[in-house]
Amino acid sequence: RRGQAAARRQLVPADQLEWFEKRDGRPAVPPTDPPLNEGAPLVVFITVDALRADVVADKKQKATAGFRQLAKEGAYFTQARSTASATSPAVSALFTGKYFSTLYWEETPFGGKLKFFPHNDESPRFPRLLSDAGVRTTVAVTTRGLRGEYGLAPGFSEYFEEGPYARQVLPHIEKWLDSTGAGPGFFWAHF
Repeated sequence: RRGQAAARRQLVPADQLEWFEKRDGRPAVPPTDPPLNEGAPLVVFITVDALRADVVADKKQKATAGFRQLAKEGAYFTQARSTASATSPAVSALFTGKYFSTLYWEETPFGGKLKFFPHNDESPRFPRLLSDAGVRTTVAVTTRGLRGEYGLAPGFSEYFEEGPYARQVLPHIEKWLDSTGAGPGFFWAHF
């Protein structure tokens, strides 16, 4: 029933909602100075399911020491928030730039159950935009729901399936970095 109700609901484009502001006619946002990258960027985007910031920050946690080191050496966002507490809506928001409530979700067979996925939503996902622009885009599918056909993040030019643990995926990231060369490239892994 929920799927039928969602199909009947009229979706309003985000740019017509009162709390969104169009950037038409506004000045361009200047790039960082100095530039973050002199050449074509290679981006490795890692998301971790159900990981709280306080666990990463806790210096007693040996398992998250690598994340603390990354925070020292890379970009670190102190006010990052997820748009949802569940993986599917949070990931779909990451790759569309829209709140999951503005996407079209429908019931889909998944592992012997019916779950909701946005596979028929027509919102562009940025992996597709990058791929269409000639950027090498790769995803480590670490759980079945991240496959392109479920609509969370379709449009990658390369997919490979691997287990959800970092030790299983990190060798693939290293090979990808070596084989991509000067870039550009985008690699996503969800642990």
